[in-house]
Parts: sequence; structure tokens; C-alpha cells
Amino acid sequence: MKLNKKIKIGIFIFLILTFTIGIKSFANNYKCNLELNSETNKLRKNESISISLYVSNINAGNGVAILNSVLDYDSNIFEIDIEEDENGNWMGNRIENVVTFVKKDYEPTRQNQEIAKIIVTAKETAPLGNYNIELKDNELSDTESFMTENIGINIQIVEEKEEFKNESDELIEQVNEIDDELIEENIEEENADDILLKDIDDDFEEEYTNNTIQGIFNNIKSLFSTDKGSYTWKIAIIVVAVILIVALCFTVYIFIHKKKK
Repeated sequence: MKLNKKIKIGIFIFLILTFTIGIKSFANNYKCNLELNSETNKLRKNESISISLYVSNINAGNGVAILNSVLDYDSNIFEIDIEEDENGNWMGNRIENVVTFVKKDYEPTRQNQEIAKIIVTAKETAPLGNYNIELKDNELSDTESFMTENIGINIQIVEEKEEFKNESDELIEQVNEIDDELIEENIEEENADDILLKDIDDDFEEEYTNNTIQGIFNNIKSLFSTDKGSYTWKIAIIVVAVILIVALCFTVYIFIHKKKK
């Protein structure tokens, strides 16, 4: 009798465990998956990152058109804003920590897609460390509603690294070096322009002088040219030359005649 009682108790415990495991397995058989994705989970003070809320593997009826969630985060560490998804298919509304996302056309969907962007900004007073941002009590619906698992993402607030400061200093130094090189190039170009202008001036003066001398020579030469307009000058020069020769001969004659006496 006692043995039969123990068997009954064992069977009862077995049934309870089986029922519990079955319920848990059914509960874990979610009708879709929600994810929070970000290109980086490291954030500096006063900086922001964009986190994508993504839905996939939708197995519920015609799909989903509404998502209600509770946004759980430390408001002393982060400031959070909700923005539209990349395709503009969903709109979001937030009242304190409760967020609701609704398809703009109210038509259910079974396609994998982004629902919204969550913009997270680290406050200036935020201590360094790791912090979680979670979406809890996620309820999706169309003609019927169903729950899915809580999701979250870990954000690490880090200090500005010395290497970034060094990179900034190096960048400023490079800019200054470029400025100095440009100034030197401008000075060299100005000096080159001055030298070029001086050479041009010297060439011009030399050419002007040569032209002037050449002009005088040409003027003298023109006196003896065969041009008809120059005969008057030729006659005048010949007359003067004859007078000078006659005067010279007369002077020589008088000088010799006086010497004989």
C-alpha cells in the first residue's frame, strides 16, 4: 500500500514537471524575433549613437502592425530619443518609458525590417562603465496580440583616449606646416615675379638704348642716302667742306709766304 502511494506521488511529480517543461517550451516558441543592433557599443560623454530596433522571423497570422514596449534605462546616464525607421514605414510614440510603434499604413507585415531608430546620448555627468538599455514586455499585435522575449544592448561609456588627442594635435601641426609651406611658396613666387619684372625692365632699357643709338646712326646715314629729299643737305655739306679747304689753303699760303720774307 505504501509502495503504491509512493508510485502515485512519483507519477504526479513527473506529470507536473512534464507540464511545466511543456509550458516553458511553448512560451519560448516566440512568433517573431526582436533585436537591438548598433555599429558600436562604445560611447563617450556628450556623444550619441543610433541603435536599430529590428523585427524578423514573423510567424504570427498575417504579420504585425503594432509593437508596445517598456524602455528600461538609467535616465541619469542616458538621454534617449525615438526616430523613424530608415524606410519611414513605422511611426513611434513615447510616453515616459512606454513606447508604441505603429505601421503608418496599418497593414500587417511579415517582412524582416527595421521598426525604429533609438538615439542614445551619454550625459556629461555619466560615470565611466557598462550600462544596459532594454525593451521589456514586448507585445506585438495585428488581429491577435502575443508577447515576445525581452531584448537589450550593453553600452560602454569610455574616456576620450590620449591617441585621439595626439591625432588632433598632429592634425593641427600638419595644417600649420601646410600654411608655412604656402607662405614660403608665395614669397618665392613674389621674388620670382620681381626678378622677371627686373629682367624685363633691363631688356627694355637695353633695347631702348640700342634703338636710340641705331636711330641716330640711321639719321646720320640718311644724310648720305640716295633719297631725293636729302640732296639739299648734301650740297650744304659739300659747300662747307669746300669753304674749309679754301680757307685752310689760304692760311697755309700766307704762312709760307711770310716765312720766306
